[in-house]
Amino acid sequence: MDRPSDVALWRAVVHTLRAHLDVPDETDRRQVERLLALAEYATSRGPDPSAARRAELRELLGRSAGAPDAARSISDVLLDGADPRRAALRAALVAHVDQELATVEVLLTGFPAPGNRVAGEHDDRVGGA
Repeated sequence: MDRPSDVALWRAVVHTLRAHLDVPDETDRRQVERLLALAEYATSRGPDPSAARRAELRELLGRSAGAPDAARSISDVLLDGADPRRAALRAALVAHVDQELATVEVLLTGFPAPGNRVAGEHDDRVGGA
């Protein structure tokens, strides 16, 4: 028998968390909801797109997008209205952001903005209130 896939394992975690979501304490329930969001994210995120994105940017820039000055190269192209690569580079970056947001959407509901926290819940960020 083959071992279960990572997706199968995370689906089992999602099933277990859903079965025990009836937690009376509001803060504890919020933590279970966060774990549920992380588990759902793990089942749906797919392979890491970073290498393909770097290759696409490298092709658009005509040089190594993985170099330490890549962010500067990208900024230079985006800020230069006369650069012929600008429109294609901008379209690629917008597509990357759109893809990432679609992938992490489940996390956005599981981890609300600081102003949307449950009463009595503390902010786990360094320096958070």
